[in-house]
Amino acid sequence: MLASIIGSFFQNKPFLKDKWNYPFLIFGLIISLSSLFHKFLFINKFDGNWDPNLSIIGLANWLPFIWIFWALQPFINSKSKRRSFSLILIASTLPVIITGFGQYFFNWTGPLQTLNGSITWFLYPIDEKPGGLSGLFNNTNYAGSWLIFNWPFSIALLL
Repeated sequence: MLASIIGSFFQNKPFLKDKWNYPFLIFGLIISLSSLFHKFLFINKFDGNWDPNLSIIGLANWLPFIWIFWALQPFINSKSKRRSFSLILIASTLPVIITGFGQYFFNWTGPLQTLNGSITWFLYPIDEKPGGLSGLFNNTNYAGSWLIFNWPFSIALLL
């Protein structure tokens, strides 16, 4: 977040002058309209299961990405900066892989602590129902998402 704020001040192009921001603006408009329609116009047939207010709250997860995409561009505006960023992302996958292997093969369960307890990882036992490892994340979906996110960067650096 701090890097995005700093990057906003070091931008060479205004937000609307960059043509790459237009798809993100269209995306933001579509999800905003969808959330507003869901909240105010459509009849909620799942009243007991789904609250339409969650669509409005969910915008707070997605709309900041439009600004972040623009604000972080000064930090990855050259090939060497993009390579460094990719290496950092791949290096940050190492703890996920180590804790995942430990959880799967050695039945590690948490909490694991490092740096005198300033970092704590809660490793849950792998259940048969949901299955899968979570590594240092508390959810198998988060671990899978992180590994899938880093996979293209790994392939690109290998090539």
